[in-house]
Amino acid sequence: MFLTLIEAYSTYPHSVPGSFLRMTFESNIARLDQIVSQLETDRLDLSVSLKLFEEGIELLRLASDELSEAETRVKELVERADGVLELRDFAG
Repeated sequence: MFLTLIEAYSTYPHSVPGSFLRMTFESNIARLDQIVSQLETDRLDLSVSLKLFEEGIELLRLASDELSEAETRVKELVERADGVLELRDFAG
């Protein structure tokens, strides 16, 4: 189910409800975990499942955006042991 959320991310409209903007990255991930668990285990009405799926997509988008921003900041400057600042890619 989580992979389905990731796959659908790219096609979901990008509107951000105000309640999501107030949540921390960790809160968004925790809520996303709850949603995935509910969708995997609960017998839900189709309308409830769809609302949860939509919420999950939006949470995934917000978390992904925040991770991209953090990666950009980390890549900007990394201080070497000799004190020189350099750009370093942490992609692995």
